Amino acid sequence: EKGFKTVRIFNFIAVAQQRQGRLEDAVKSYQLAIATDPNYADSYNNLANVLNDMDKVDQALSYCNKALEIRPDYPEALNNKGTAFRKKSSLTDAIECYEKAIALNPNYGTPYSNLSNIYSELGQDSKALAVLTQVPKIAKDFSTYSRIGHLCVALERWQEAYGSYSIASE
Repeated sequence: EKGFKTVRIFNFIAVAQQRQGRLEDAVKSYQLAIATDPNYADSYNNLANVLNDMDKVDQALSYCNKALEIRPDYPEALNNKGTAFRKKSSLTDAIECYEKAIALNPNYGTPYSNLSNIYSELGQDSKALAVLTQVPKIAKDFSTYSRIGHLCVALERWQEAYGSYSIASE
């Protein structure tokens, strides 16, 4: 109980440091959390997230893999792993990670957005739009509807664009 609370406190501190842009401090706090409880997958995943922000992609992948070793059904770690692969331009690997994350938790919106962005970068706007339209309503937010609207404009699907922008503005 006490060790778990300590790990959570280190994670909360690291999140605050990350939001303040104090990434090196956040790394140290996550490392303290890991040293306190090496079986708490969230610490590894959160550290991977910071390392992705710092463009330390190989290290991020290593920590994602450790988180997934502890918790194989961890969609957030798969999403972060996909982000690391995307930064390495390993788009096939990134797509696979995002698709696995979606399969594990269809209500987790972030991997849909990341997957859609890859398809857009590849010039596959129809595929990008198809991914976003699969996002369950519970996980859709302003940015999702705006992105759907932008993709519909790019595909000259004006009525759908108008509908998405209208929902986004509500």
